[in-house]
Amino acid sequence: MKRTINKTYHVLIVDDEPLILHLLRNALKDISETDDYINFKITSVTNSDDARFEVRKAINSNPFDFVLLDISIPCSSDNLILSGEDLGVEINGFFPDVKIIVLTNHSDNFRLNNILKS
Repeated sequence: MKRTINKTYHVLIVDDEPLILHLLRNALKDISETDDYINFKITSVTNSDDARFEVRKAINSNPFDFVLLDISIPCSSDNLILSGEDLGVEINGFFPDVKIIVLTNHSDNFRLNNILKS
């Protein structure tokens, strides 16, 4: 007897590296295709401006269950685009229960602690 899907998780992936986005998206799709209990609805973006748009759109429809967030994404020089760190804080403000999984290729504990404190 085939098991049915018990849960669909809405995931936001934010990374400015297209290859990383591709790898993460495919990994979650592979899990969805091979596991009858878990399914992922995946939204992926390459900058914080697009991420903010998706977060605001999801508030009234389908909130995110977790976010894979590259905190090393650059902010713009005119401060219109948030850094990854600031974006994490903002997402946490909209979705206090969301699980944020921090991605980075740096070992910057100060930045991680700022997100964890929010």
